[in-house]
Amino acid sequence: MTTSELDSLAKAPIFVFLHVAGAKSGITPTDEKRFAALTEEAAKPNARHCLYTDAMRHMLDHFSRLYAEVNGTNEGAALVQAIRQSLQSLPEDESIRFRTHLARVAVASARDESGHPIPAAVEMTNFMAQTFAMPTYARYSKRLTDGLEILDYWPGCDPLLNDFHPDELRSLAAVYGGLFATLTGCHRPESADALADAARQWLMPAYAPENATCRVHALLRYLDQLFNLVQIEVQFAQSTLPLFQDGHALIKAKLTPEEQAVFLQLLDTLGSSFLTPDAPPAVSDMLTKISAVMHGHSLPDGTLTEAEWDVLSLGLVASFLMVAAADGQVGDKELEVFANVIEALSAMTHLGLAVQAAARISDQMPNLWPVINSRTAPLPQYVLDAVELAAARLDPIELEAYREIAMTIAQKTAEAEGGRLLGLGSKISAQERKVLDGLKALLGVSAS
Repeated sequence: MTTSELDSLAKAPIFVFLHVAGAKSGITPTDEKRFAALTEEAAKPNARHCLYTDAMRHMLDHFSRLYAEVNGTNEGAALVQAIRQSLQSLPEDESIRFRTHLARVAVASARDESGHPIPAAVEMTNFMAQTFAMPTYARYSKRLTDGLEILDYWPGCDPLLNDFHPDELRSLAAVYGGLFATLTGCHRPESADALADAARQWLMPAYAPENATCRVHALLRYLDQLFNLVQIEVQFAQSTLPLFQDGHALIKAKLTPEEQAVFLQLLDTLGSSFLTPDAPPAVSDMLTKISAVMHGHSLPDGTLTEAEWDVLSLGLVASFLMVAAADGQVGDKELEVFANVIEALSAMTHLGLAVQAAARISDQMPNLWPVINSRTAPLPQYVLDAVELAAARLDPIELEAYREIAMTIAQKTAEAEGGRLLGLGSKISAQERKVLDGLKALLGVSAS
């Protein structure tokens, strides 16, 4: 992507922010803080790697220039056209993700200091939704309990939540939202409506008179107001595990023992609603992991977090790339061999953890490739990180299996081209042989 295209994408959130927040009586420090928080979120280590992340990091690197260009332009129509063209050039999934986050900026900018929507700003949000084909204000401010007979409520007015920083509120609410989003993703698509109905009924006690003074139930009321936005935030993360780890630390720090018990009871109640007779096995497995983290227990033996799986998979991708790029570029035959090795491992009947780390690469490549292609770390570092994790988290047999898989990938990649005159001589070049020897040292494989 060119610098000009990145500039256009990075200017889009600034443009939306200035117009929506500016539709109120004036842009306030609170507006600026909300916008900064949404922008900086994309630079966090756990943020999903995508073009939106790239654009936000580009914005942070060049913020003064980009902000001044958007704020001082007299050519609004030309800028809108440039942004629209940049959005239209994105792959469909990236385009949807980008427009979704533009809507987040707009919804946050449309509210006053207490979180109430300002009509003029809501109207501008909906105008921006038409301009950039992004979701409307109503789409992301709809309560999960809309349509049920409950009292009108807005979390910014709840004195029970005054002791919490807004970031803490979002983190605590995101524990419940993250559980819902994660387990919904494990279910079959046709179960979505039934699961949403179960969540609505789960929220209803938050509005019962007997729970009016409970801070934990106030958190549920808060979640209800922001449910759709919480879902987006959860899906923007590479891994949900940090969300639950942060949530566990927060409830220990901010809630009394009695409130912690209520919080966890509500979590368990929501989780159990997903254990339907037709629930896939992944639902129970994921619920076990989340419950372990939230109750302060260790993950079950042999269980790896999503982030740990990524480290192991990235180590294998790096092993491939180190050899494939040894001669200067990655060839089609090398890519084909790599894909064939992964496919063969995926077809194995008994998948140990080392094999699973390889087998998941095909499905996870859209997430893995941007990480390893970002050049934030040299390829050998990914291999070292993977071996260190494997030594700590896998048993000796699995560790050895991981090393063998990495070397198999590397060896077959080195043999892939075989472009020697008349097929004579070794298929492995001197450069590839040197990389293979270095890879053995990284993996801790004895020289043969």
